[in-house]
Amino acid sequence: MPGDPKECREQANQCLELASKAPSPLSKARFEELAQNRATLGQEFGARPGPFEKLGRSHVSEDRLKGNLSR
Repeated sequence: MPGDPKECREQANQCLELASKAPSPLSKARFEELAQNRATLGQEFGARPGPFEKLGRSHVSEDRLKGNLSR
């Protein structure tokens, strides 16, 4: 789905995996840069109003739904 923060996080993780296996320092740096770009893009997509905000309901993050947030 275009604009999906979860997809951006997955792509960032894939870039980090590729960076860890890169054959050269230049390749590693480029994959790390791509990972950072994807993570930033995912944050920006996540900051956009979602369907719950449009309905006037509060936003519940994916981590909160999974019980991963400390209170």
